[in-house]
Amino acid sequence: MPDTQRSWRRRVARGSAALGLLALTAACTTQAESSAPLSLPRVPVAAAEQRDIPLDTTLTGRVEAIDRVELRARVGGALDAVLFLEGATVRAGAPLFQIDRRPYEIALRRADAAVAIVEAQLERAREEFARAERLALSDAVSVEEVGRRRSALARLTAELESTRAAAADAALQLEWTTVRAPVSGRIGRAEVTAGNVIGGGVGPAAPLALLQSLDPVFVYFDLDPVTADRARAAPRDAWRATVSTFEGGPPFEGPIDFVDHGVGAHTGTLKMRARIANPDGRLLPSAVVRVVFRYGVDSGRTVVPERAIGSDQGARYVLVTRDDGTVEYRPVSLGANAGAWRAVLSDTVQPGDLVVLPGFPGLRPGMTVLPEPAVVR
Repeated sequence: MPDTQRSWRRRVARGSAALGLLALTAACTTQAESSAPLSLPRVPVAAAEQRDIPLDTTLTGRVEAIDRVELRARVGGALDAVLFLEGATVRAGAPLFQIDRRPYEIALRRADAAVAIVEAQLERAREEFARAERLALSDAVSVEEVGRRRSALARLTAELESTRAAAADAALQLEWTTVRAPVSGRIGRAEVTAGNVIGGGVGPAAPLALLQSLDPVFVYFDLDPVTADRARAAPRDAWRATVSTFEGGPPFEGPIDFVDHGVGAHTGTLKMRARIANPDGRLLPSAVVRVVFRYGVDSGRTVVPERAIGSDQGARYVLVTRDDGTVEYRPVSLGANAGAWRAVLSDTVQPGDLVVLPGFPGLRPGMTVLPEPAVVR
């Protein structure tokens, strides 16, 4: 056989073998692809839990002093001295201002002298009345004379009471020349300095300084209508307020000691007040603070992660994966917050249900997914 013919036959044989191998490889690849499972989207989930949920809400409040006193002079005169350091903390009874005492000391001595004169006159009148009664027994004096001396005794007795009252008033006005702190607290700046003549009495007298108590203090805050309704359904003795400053530091806690008798006409909110111990004076009057109002505990409530809750035209819902991985829509009604969790009031979600967390775009009910447990922070 010629060489050319033998060479052509070898090339045909090699081509046929290559085609066979290619066909076998393609068949194996097709079979492997048909037997491989479809890849499912992996979505993060967290199991709904059952917890005791503290019923609380966070609000903004304002600190107010329990005692807020505008110090005014009760008597007028020249101001001799300011006896305090402006901005200092003072105790009840501490002297703060000194008004010139001399005119009031003179008035008191005059009143005491008037009392002494009337007391002497009264003693003489008693003796004369007693003598007249003895003489009347022997008809030495007339009945009219006895009556006159009785009247004189009664008049002087009343006059003594009047002069004693005048002396007490003079002593009181002398005491008022020293303006003292009626309560313990922090005092502001002096509005009047020594050397000025100040008026006394109620009304026209200008304030000398402002004194506000610091321990304890009141913290006022307003509850929205929904929270107010929930709070009123809980026992009053469970109500507490935890107050903290926006600058940080340890919080303060105290009871609710006042609830307004009605809601605000324009806001519908209910005003409440907490009484907070403030021994170190960190809570200053008029300061704005953060208030956590707690009004009870919701026991055994189902909770879901807050960030898993969606909104659909005002309705709230969560997506839950069933045992076969199918995503299901569950409408929910919501209760109180518990950190990163939210209570569910409806029975559409039960403890143990796998709630889908955000993070997979395009997820919708009816899809089949592969749930992956995630940590809720």
